[in-house]
Amino acid sequence: MIKICLVSPLPPPYGGISHWTQLVDGYSRTQPDISLRVVDTATRWREVHDLARWKRVVFGGFQLLRDIFRVLICVIFWRPDVLHMTTSGQLGLIRDLAVVFIGNIFRIPVVYHIRFGRLPELSLVKNIEWRGFERAAQYSSRVIAIDQATFDTVSRCLPKVPIELIPNCFDPSDFSCESRPSAIDDRKTVVYLGWVIPTKGVVELIEAWKLVRSEGWRLVVVGPGDTDFISGLRRICDTDDVEFVGGKPHSQAIEIMRMAEVFVLPSYTEGFPNVVIEAMASGLPIVATSVGAIPEMIGDGRGVLVPPRDSLALASALRDLIDDSTSRRRIGELARDKAYRDYSIEAVFARYLGIWRTVSRPSVR
Repeated sequence: MIKICLVSPLPPPYGGISHWTQLVDGYSRTQPDISLRVVDTATRWREVHDLARWKRVVFGGFQLLRDIFRVLICVIFWRPDVLHMTTSGQLGLIRDLAVVFIGNIFRIPVVYHIRFGRLPELSLVKNIEWRGFERAAQYSSRVIAIDQATFDTVSRCLPKVPIELIPNCFDPSDFSCESRPSAIDDRKTVVYLGWVIPTKGVVELIEAWKLVRSEGWRLVVVGPGDTDFISGLRRICDTDDVEFVGGKPHSQAIEIMRMAEVFVLPSYTEGFPNVVIEAMASGLPIVATSVGAIPEMIGDGRGVLVPPRDSLALASALRDLIDDSTSRRRIGELARDKAYRDYSIEAVFARYLGIWRTVSRPSVR
């Protein structure tokens, strides 16, 4: 039996990393030789979309202390064989350094899982965020990258750091039904699923949709966000072919996505977005920005890539797919094949287990 302390967020709030944590936690319970406990690092004292600096510092400080205390309790009283920690960078690097320090003090190996896509840019400016990451990585037993650019950056800048490239994953059982559910009405749907915040490119999406406006089609925006910001988006579009349905439980969000004809994700930055894997598994053609691991996921004809912050390119890509049902079907099938071949939880979890066994004490290998 190998014991894993997973330091990572759980829902709520729902997001890509928290869903991944939930997925790994649930799958681990089906494995008889693994005992996994989660130290939940999810934001609790402010809304994720509230980026006011003083709130991030004050409430983030309280949360960091809470997270570190919970890790200490887990280490002292449960004695895990491995600490597996996800990171989103920024102020969370303070927690990362503390967890790595705890692991080294108690001689517990740390697996450091990079879950953001800005590392190549940080390596160029060498700011305090990069230096914090560098120190945490150097004192970890293994680093995991989820996209090729991050893997290449760490390999080049920190050649002595052992790193592996492992993609995100999905549970095929959530997509076991071959046929997609029927749409609510006769209109076809382009769907966005994610946080409704500026860095997800939703302003550009609304601007692009105003240029598309195809008869018999609508845009559905699924996800939580600031009320004032969403009200501003409503004023921009001012039409009945755009619907903001708010945040939904994961199962309901996936059901809405599977009723769509096209999925869109115009983010400014991403790591390896789970929602793109889920759209691929649903057999949807995807229009997304060429950031993070997205080009690796939907390149080679498995989707349509556009530059971030470019409403005109986004509108053109959406219009092309809306006008061509044959392309939608062909692209969706290629994307689905890729998801099931490379991103299933069974295949990806086996690689995590291999790392845990490699870095853990000999008695638990």
